[in-house]
Amino acid sequence: MRGLAASAVIVTAFLGLSSPAQAYVDLGTGSMMVQLLIGAATGVLVAGKLYWQKIKDVFMRRPGEADPKPEE
Repeated sequence: MRGLAASAVIVTAFLGLSSPAQAYVDLGTGSMMVQLLIGAATGVLVAGKLYWQKIKDVFMRRPGEADPKPEE
């Protein structure tokens, strides 16, 4: 947790000390950013689908119940 706080402070300092870039962002760059967001969301959904049963088992385990046998 400490490393995360330190990273946040460093990133904030870099963003606060930077000067304006005077850069031009065209439509192709915006389209690429949209593709990145859609791809990331799709990846999260696919990973969630693949591991849904394991995640569900963690939260549905009853107190005192033994861990399930590992499959061989």
